[in-house]
Amino acid sequence: MDRFALQRAAAAFLARTARAGDGLVVALDDVHWADPASLELLDHLVRHPPRRAPVVIVVARRERQTAPRLAASLTRGVEGGTVLRLEPGPLDRDACLAGLAPAARPVSPPSCTPPARATRRTSSPCSRPAGRRGSALCCWTN
Repeated sequence: MDRFALQRAAAAFLARTARAGDGLVVALDDVHWADPASLELLDHLVRHPPRRAPVVIVVARRERQTAPRLAASLTRGVEGGTVLRLEPGPLDRDACLAGLAPAARPVSPPSCTPPARATRRTSSPCSRPAGRRGSALCCWTN
């Protein structure tokens, strides 16, 4: 199977999956590390998005580390109306609680500290406080 047929098959699969349910959300994190074949598939999906199917593909990436080809493809998608670019800022603790666990009770700030190894990471901004199984979420920014 040639790569173009594979890309069309992948787009058709996403469309079928979305139509079979109530839509489809595909979340791709750290796309700046993607291999060339995956970037080519993303480029195909930007140029030929699945039609008549509620498919949303969310791409998270670091701007400065993104391959020029993907950046160009996403820019063309913005210009063509198939890509919506969002640049969310950091969330404070209260915004994270409201968005991710609206029914959770706030925890006191002293018990809401990030694990030492996570303070330098930005890809995992939320953690459960120790001893609180799912009762609250704690968020921090670097």
